[in-house]
Amino acid sequence: MEFILSRIMSSLTRISLIAFLSLFFFSTIYSQESQVDKEIDEAYRNAFTGNYEQAIPVLKKYSEQKGFDDSQHLSINIVLNWSYLATKKDSVDVDKVNSLSDAYFAKYGISKNDTVKSKGEIFLLIMLGSINDKVCNYEKMVSYYSLAKKHYEEYQLTYNVPYSALLQLLAQGYINLNDYELAFDTGEKAWEVNSKLFGEINEASLKILDILYTCSIKNNIVEKSIEYVLKYAEISKELYGEKNTKYISSLVSLYQLYSKLGETQKALEINLSVVELEKEVLGEKHPDYLTSLSYLGLIYNNLGDFHKALVIFQKVVELAEELLGEKHPDYLTSLDNLSSGYLRLGEYQKALEINMKVVELRKEILGEKHPDYLTSLSNQALIYSGLGDYQKALEINLHVVELGKDVLGEKHPYYITSLGNLANDYLYLGSLHEALEIQLKVVEIGKDVLGEKHPDYLKYLNNLAQVYSDLGDYQKALEIDLKVVELYKEVLSEKHPYYLTSLGNLAKEYLNLGSLNKALEIQLKVVEIGKEVLGEKHPDYLSSLNNLAQVYSDLGEYQKALEIDLKVVELYKEVLSEKHPYYLTSLGNLAKEYLNLGSLNKALEIQLKVVEIGKEVLDEKHPDYLRSINNLAQVYSHLGNYQKALEIDLQVVELYKEVLGEKHPDYLMILNNLANDYLYLGNYPKALEISLNVIKLRKEVLGEKHTDYFMSLNNLAQVYSYLGDYKKSLITILESVEICKTSLGEKHPDYLTSLKNLALAYSALGDFSTAMEIDLKVVELFKEVLDERHPKYLSSLSCLASDYSDIGDYPKALEIYLKVEEISKEVLGEKHPDYLECLSNLAYGYSDIGNNNEALEKYKTVAELRKEVLGEKHQDYLTSLNNLALTEFELSLFDSALYHKIYVTREFQTRMIEYFSILTENQREFFLNEYSYLFRFSTLFVEKASLLNPESGCFVYDFSLFSKGLLLNTNIDFEKLIAEKGTSEAKAKFDEMKLRKLEIQRISEKPISERFLNLDSLINIVQQKETELIKLSKEYGDYTRNLKITWKDVQENLNDNDVAIEFVEYPTLSDTIKYAALVLRKGWQYPKMISLFRKDQIDEYLSQNENEIYSNGFVGKQVKKLIWEPLEEVISLGERIYFSPAGIIHQLALENLSVDDSTTLGDQYQMYRLSSTKELVFDNPVSPIRSSVLFGGLEYAMEDADMKKESKKYEFEKNRSYLAFRGNNNDTTKRSGWEYLKGTKPEVEQISQLMREKQYKVKEFTGISGNEESFKSLSGEPHGIIHLATHGFFLPIEESLENPFIMQRMGDLQQDKPFIDPMLRAGLIMSGGNRAWLGEKIPENVEDGVLTAKEISHMDLRGTDMVVLSACETGLGVVSSEGVFGLQRSFKQAGVNTLVMSLWEVNDDATKFMMTEFYSNLAAGDDKRTAFLVAKQKCREKFKEPSYWAGFIMLN
Repeated sequence: MEFILSRIMSSLTRISLIAFLSLFFFSTIYSQESQVDKEIDEAYRNAFTGNYEQAIPVLKKYSEQKGFDDSQHLSINIVLNWSYLATKKDSVDVDKVNSLSDAYFAKYGISKNDTVKSKGEIFLLIMLGSINDKVCNYEKMVSYYSLAKKHYEEYQLTYNVPYSALLQLLAQGYINLNDYELAFDTGEKAWEVNSKLFGEINEASLKILDILYTCSIKNNIVEKSIEYVLKYAEISKELYGEKNTKYISSLVSLYQLYSKLGETQKALEINLSVVELEKEVLGEKHPDYLTSLSYLGLIYNNLGDFHKALVIFQKVVELAEELLGEKHPDYLTSLDNLSSGYLRLGEYQKALEINMKVVELRKEILGEKHPDYLTSLSNQALIYSGLGDYQKALEINLHVVELGKDVLGEKHPYYITSLGNLANDYLYLGSLHEALEIQLKVVEIGKDVLGEKHPDYLKYLNNLAQVYSDLGDYQKALEIDLKVVELYKEVLSEKHPYYLTSLGNLAKEYLNLGSLNKALEIQLKVVEIGKEVLGEKHPDYLSSLNNLAQVYSDLGEYQKALEIDLKVVELYKEVLSEKHPYYLTSLGNLAKEYLNLGSLNKALEIQLKVVEIGKEVLDEKHPDYLRSINNLAQVYSHLGNYQKALEIDLQVVELYKEVLGEKHPDYLMILNNLANDYLYLGNYPKALEISLNVIKLRKEVLGEKHTDYFMSLNNLAQVYSYLGDYKKSLITILESVEICKTSLGEKHPDYLTSLKNLALAYSALGDFSTAMEIDLKVVELFKEVLDERHPKYLSSLSCLASDYSDIGDYPKALEIYLKVEEISKEVLGEKHPDYLECLSNLAYGYSDIGNNNEALEKYKTVAELRKEVLGEKHQDYLTSLNNLALTEFELSLFDSALYHKIYVTREFQTRMIEYFSILTENQREFFLNEYSYLFRFSTLFVEKASLLNPESGCFVYDFSLFSKGLLLNTNIDFEKLIAEKGTSEAKAKFDEMKLRKLEIQRISEKPISERFLNLDSLINIVQQKETELIKLSKEYGDYTRNLKITWKDVQENLNDNDVAIEFVEYPTLSDTIKYAALVLRKGWQYPKMISLFRKDQIDEYLSQNENEIYSNGFVGKQVKKLIWEPLEEVISLGERIYFSPAGIIHQLALENLSVDDSTTLGDQYQMYRLSSTKELVFDNPVSPIRSSVLFGGLEYAMEDADMKKESKKYEFEKNRSYLAFRGNNNDTTKRSGWEYLKGTKPEVEQISQLMREKQYKVKEFTGISGNEESFKSLSGEPHGIIHLATHGFFLPIEESLENPFIMQRMGDLQQDKPFIDPMLRAGLIMSGGNRAWLGEKIPENVEDGVLTAKEISHMDLRGTDMVVLSACETGLGVVSSEGVFGLQRSFKQAGVNTLVMSLWEVNDDATKFMMTEFYSNLAAGDDKRTAFLVAKQKCREKFKEPSYWAGFIMLN
């Protein structure tokens, strides 16, 4: 500024200046006092020659005197304050001068006709501008300079020295006001005037170029800036020579500009020359030399030569410490650079150590609010991020942001940058929504402060895109990245590193969106330009190669990806070192490629090396180290060593939780991996528990549109599928497909994978046509998007082949299986688990077309390799062994088939016992249904084996003990454990669970439109309660212990004359059903298996009436011959027979079969009907409860008023939850309803009298009082006997389809009519039941009067010793390995010890007689079995025909 102002003054000669002042400053008032003239004239001379001390006293004296006119007064004050600026700045009164000046020029303006005076006024304006400039009053400064410029131009004085200098002053003023456009225009005008007056080679040109350079930099016109600096260098070199500091300074600006443009090589060349010049001209200890040397280190950093940069930084620190001392700001800057050098090399601890020293010293010297202190804090946060301590980094950056806001304000670029760092910390910590909120603010402020084309603003946009990408909003991220790429290209160039980075980000988004070919096209461009601009050894170039390998990997071109990764690993090792984090990352990528190629051992070797080096270089809690261990677990998982993978993941998951927190996406990722470990190990319940937790947290943290969320939905669906819950699997996968389609589009590989899983779900549910339709689409799209050798394409082909097999097109299926196996073998290798799956499918294809020899060889290979690769306990190995056994059996290799079948069955029995201890009731059922195929044909294999070794019988007997009533007995044992040993808390949870189950049953029977509560939410509540109870039960005992009972346990409980018989039903490969008996006696070495009959042999006899079956005629003899005669060789008359029926034998009163016209089997033997002979092992003493509840003489037709009145009696709190959901209407099917049973009321009255006489407590429910509510009120209360003299029913499927009661209770499940729950089709009719049975409307809040077996099963009747079903058909139901699904199962599940029931409809009088006799015997003191047998015998004597008495059975 002084230089420019002196040019204005020197342009006037000393004489003209004084003349100008004399003419302008003095009026005639002092003309007679020449002494005043002389004093003021001398003061002006002193002021303009720098003798301010002489000028100030005189000017000060006259500044306040009166008698001067306005112009004189103004002039004296201006020159006085001008002088003050040079000596006593605190004495300057700018406000006074500005006030006087504004008043003067407002009053007089500029003199129009007096040229000399007008020039003086212009000069005064320039002086005023200079005074305001000195006190940083830039707006006033610019206003005075602008006014001076205006009048220069009015007088056409534009091409002279003062005007040229004035333009420079004005341009600088605009710069001070940050108005760079006006500054640039004014500077260009100054260049034009100066060049015209003096040419380009002069010092004024350098000043103007400096202004133009500043404006172009601020306007981000970097290319223009270079043009000005080059010109500056040319002129300074001409004026002063190469060794002048001005020339050297121009070179400094030049290399800084080239560096900014990304032309780092040019910057390096110039910087090297600067360093040499400064070393020669200034010496090594000059601060400017140190600055240039530091910049040289930064350039080497940008070139990726971190080692060379570090050497330079170390030298600068050494020189700066010697020259400046430890507390000099520039020394601290050099230390900061050294810390950053170590950071780049991955030496985080060294970096942190140095940085902490810098932070401490800057705080001491500069204070906490100095920008340099904040910078060093930001660097410290960056180091902690490198160390993986994201929480510490966050804490520091929060402090930096607060200080930056306080010191610099929200619009300062440094504050914006610190805010961006904060957003990154939240991103690292997985707090994605917080990161998004902050990054949006960064972008908003950045746009306002910097403008849309500033490189830093574009960097903020890039970061915003990254946040959206992490949130799974790839489309939003893509839109931003496209914009950034275009703007970088416009603002910088295609060869700028920033442009390459943005282009790489764009490629990643296309990759995320599944546009793999587009991603490849862009990434190839990034690599090509990067190689040219950065060179092959630059870390950023190597990073772009890494990304290219990832694209090839996603495209399934694993070999190409491997080649690139091998190159990257070698170059990183050469450029950096084996201990650099970048090297470890590239090594991890290499391991992944070997994994993809099926080279599992090679992948393991490399990943172990990554972990080993990572442990040495990083901290054990560093996220990168934890990630490497997680990757190691994945390798073990691919190797089939799921136990090892589980051990590692269990270790890592706790560390992730500690380091990152429970809601970090990386923690959720490892949790998801843990769920997969349990899934692959077959621990489906644990996999389900974790998967549900992952779903919940990912939904909360990431949202429902994130890829991680719908991938976890896919995993959950897979777990449900393994558990056999195909409907839930379908519902889950449908949700995943919909989200995936919306988020990624229809051609994304992840969407296609979801579709493939959807097809599998439909296939599992038997909807083969829908599955095939989907799979055909998936195959075509995978072929289009990927490649015919890609594993995902091959997997989709396998699914399609399976579809063809399902519809019976076996040749087509085989054709596809052959193609898949051939390519998979080449791509994956012979030991890859996926290849073994292909080989297994091929074997299945050969089996389908009847080529069992080829299938056998393939199954053998699969089994051997799976045993080697996966281990003997793996589910896939067991499946392959089972397939091998079935094929061996088809080829009559019975011994080998049996050997393999026994192994598979026993292994899976062990697994089921383990799982049943942690699964809920529904999950146990689904699991059993899913894997029951492993148990099928076990008995058949024993029968057919040529080598009937004794162990075979043991195996079948043990299997029968295990499988009979498996689900029922587990449920009973679980409930018994809670009831007998549970805490009050556990019992309360159990009661609530039972109540909820009953509530679910009531709601599920209604159509959707009438369901007032969400059924799914209630089911989830029950599942949750049951899961909690299962966990609690571990403290009380093992409710699966009875599943471990063997034939030896049964034998130990037999006496000398006892015989245990397990009847078994088993299928043949031709779908024929056969029966056998497993007989066991005390002292036998092994159980004996005795073949009996085929089901078709006995069916024709059992279709006859009861009198034929149970008499000594032809039919009766044939039935006995088939069932009993084969057993007579191993049992003797009078012995005690404990038998457990199976299949059709459940429907026979075996003990009532005739031996001759007057004798039954029950007469010849002491026969005990059991659900399973393992009940002999149990010790279940029952404390006698002398109470009974009797139902009989019920009125089935009731009026509304009576139904409401009777229902209100039971409106107690604990049942309120289900009483609120009753009612039934809308069916018009005409049926006659249930008739009143005349004999039941006298029956109940007689029994009541007998029991009361023996001091029993008796409750009677007759007429309208025996409603459904009255029976349900018995739940949870102890009762010795419950007697039910009413109608019972069991409806076959065909009759159910015509029954209004059943069909209305199907609700929205009518599409599954063939699968109507047998527990809904069996039940008892209570008072008022006709209304619901006929489909008529019943009153609100009243039970319907039809007590189904399902409802009974949810009651708590554990305190009941015996239930007597004095009703017809109460022993019928659907028969399975679980027993009879009907009333007998429901009462057993409810906890009843003994059941008396009938197998067919019995005459009312005979039933009344039988029951009266039975209770007479009980009252006389007989035990219940004796009382029953004696009563039945008397009934035989009174009613000769078997149909009157043979149907009654007692089940213990």
